[in-house]
Amino acid sequence: MSNSSKEEPERFKAPEKFYVAEKADNEVGLNRLVELIPYQCTVTASDCYAVLLSLEHNIASELDQGCIVKLRRLGNFQVGISSEEKEIASEAQLSPKDIFYSVLLKSYSRC
Repeated sequence: MSNSSKEEPERFKAPEKFYVAEKADNEVGLNRLVELIPYQCTVTASDCYAVLLSLEHNIASELDQGCIVKLRRLGNFQVGISSEEKEIASEAQLSPKDIFYSVLLKSYSRC
């Protein structure tokens, strides 16, 4: 007697489904952006670094205040929450894993 699993009959198999998903090929960090920006304008690398750190800090601060941060072509940043449905109100509590930051990107084509 073999120990193999039973195959589900064809009539009970759900049809295969396909979804579109993003796939990043690489990652770019703050330091790389600081290297690139001075070649595109008259700002120094240290000024770029200071501005980008301030931007990051201020976006996070405004999100903490419940604001949507709109950065034109870059997109809109906002906080979102997600939780499971509960039958009793006191059980519906927010945990850190339920909070996420959402970035709504506007279409922007590369030059």
